[in-house]
Amino acid sequence: MVHLQKTMADIIKLLPDHVANQIAAGEVIQRPASVVKELLENAVDAESKTIDLIVRDAGKSLIQVVDDGKGMSVIDARMSFERHTTSKIKTSEDLFQIHTKGFRGEALASIAAVAQLELRTKDQESEVGTRILIEGSKVKEQTPIQTTKGTAISVKNLFYNVPARRNFLKSPQIEFRHITDEFHRIALAHPDIVFRFHHNEEMILHLKPSSLRQRIMGIFGQKINEQLVPLSEQTEWVTIEGFIAKPVHSKKNRGEQFFFVNRRFVRSPYLHKSILDAYEGLLQVAYHPSYFVFLRLDPKHIDINIHPTKTEIKFDNDSAMYAMLRATVKHALGQYQVTPALDFEKDPSWDILPDKNRHIRSPGITVNPDYNPFTTPCKTQQTAPQEVVSIKNLYEQIKQFSVELEHAPESVSTVPLFNASSADNVGRWQIYEKYIITTLKSGLILIDQNRAHQRILYERFLNTSDQEIMSQELLFPVRVALSPGELNHLKTLDKDLIDMGFIVEFYQDAVSVLATPTDIRLENIVSFIQEILAHLTVNNKSRRESFARSIAKAGAIKRGVRLTSAEIQHLIDGLFTCTDPNHSPFGQPVFITLTMDFIEKQFHQ
Repeated sequence: MVHLQKTMADIIKLLPDHVANQIAAGEVIQRPASVVKELLENAVDAESKTIDLIVRDAGKSLIQVVDDGKGMSVIDARMSFERHTTSKIKTSEDLFQIHTKGFRGEALASIAAVAQLELRTKDQESEVGTRILIEGSKVKEQTPIQTTKGTAISVKNLFYNVPARRNFLKSPQIEFRHITDEFHRIALAHPDIVFRFHHNEEMILHLKPSSLRQRIMGIFGQKINEQLVPLSEQTEWVTIEGFIAKPVHSKKNRGEQFFFVNRRFVRSPYLHKSILDAYEGLLQVAYHPSYFVFLRLDPKHIDINIHPTKTEIKFDNDSAMYAMLRATVKHALGQYQVTPALDFEKDPSWDILPDKNRHIRSPGITVNPDYNPFTTPCKTQQTAPQEVVSIKNLYEQIKQFSVELEHAPESVSTVPLFNASSADNVGRWQIYEKYIITTLKSGLILIDQNRAHQRILYERFLNTSDQEIMSQELLFPVRVALSPGELNHLKTLDKDLIDMGFIVEFYQDAVSVLATPTDIRLENIVSFIQEILAHLTVNNKSRRESFARSIAKAGAIKRGVRLTSAEIQHLIDGLFTCTDPNHSPFGQPVFITLTMDFIEKQFHQ
């Protein structure tokens, strides 16, 4: 052992502070949205009444959070940038009694390690405030300033000293969407706080103090109000509150799904499964319910210190929480009879106030004073003989039809195997209004008509330049109601929509579609907008592919649509001129082949 100590050099070293901070930043600060989350949570913990979020270039150039909270003294302001410094906990036991957002003591130190940061703060007792400028964990300046109570933190040029991580950031649209998601989570958890969100000098959201329902409407639009069913359950162990959406308003994407534990947003596949179980039998296939669920329980029953971003959580009794949440959701769905019974809850649209300047007239009753039931011929008596004759004729026709069926040959089928529209086809048929059968020398091909048309439209759009795309102007524009967040996401795609044949106008709570590509049907415009919002992609090339998939999905012939002989032939010809006729744009099989060998084997087993 002594011999090893003499010959081997010491290789374990203590990391410099700036390197350790950058490593910690890699765990906590993954993208601009991570900075937004940490700064907003600090502002909430400071007991702020008003919080402003200001962002430029989707957070790459600037992220600024300004609050009117308690602020910090000179010493606290400087200490806040040291690792593992916090005012939230003192002992390990405090980890199980946490009511605040941040407590790990890594947020500001991690942000300062990978950005240029400026802090301005002042507490209630101090006469002057403090300004600190830090770049890459190094304090460049600390001076007293005149400022109001509260804290303002500006983060500029995120990852300027870690270019590899900056290169891994996604497109501005993607990063802005992540920032918006973080803002929504904090704002939903604290409806009593004023939140203002600015992006590139534009006001995105201004949320005033309100109830939870009003806060949800402020973020996701007034249209969501009629969808919400309240949750309310209180036990000695947990209190469950919030809202779930009626099954009829379920969506294809998992957008509006929020879990909060003690006002902290968390992700929990386990709890998500309990809600899906409660909706069992009420949702369409591949559709997801929206929910805003708030759980309140003693912090000693949970562990939130299992992930650096504090978005994962463990309960000391997971199965009990699962059962309680499932029962609460099922009770709410049953209590409000959202399906299949009628909903007798009062609809806000019924509250129509009368026009004060218009005279309200009582309904009147008009009568014929000359009417005498004893002198006027009875209409029923006049038409009775004709009705008897009609019924007799109908009976004779049914009897004759029954006789013909009795004498019909047994080999005659009264139910056609294929559609009448395709009876004159040669070697091609449509069955169940879903699939097309056509013959080959080696057997049969069964084609999914919806997926085949998706592949045709997808390749046609990808192979067409922007100048060649044909648009059709709508006689009546289609108005699609959207939440403020959805509207902002769609505005970032305005140029792409124009290049692809769309003409749209934006309003405060909706988008109006004036023209579409010729392949988009009128009834599919809403589903197309929803598809685009659900599949924002990274770069222009993949974004065009995403648009192509959305157009193909929205414009393709649906299952259940009867096709003519010419349409069947056109679909077959178009499919087999595609570069990849085997798969839909989403990777699903388009057709299957039944060879003669396979068919023969089925009859000779």
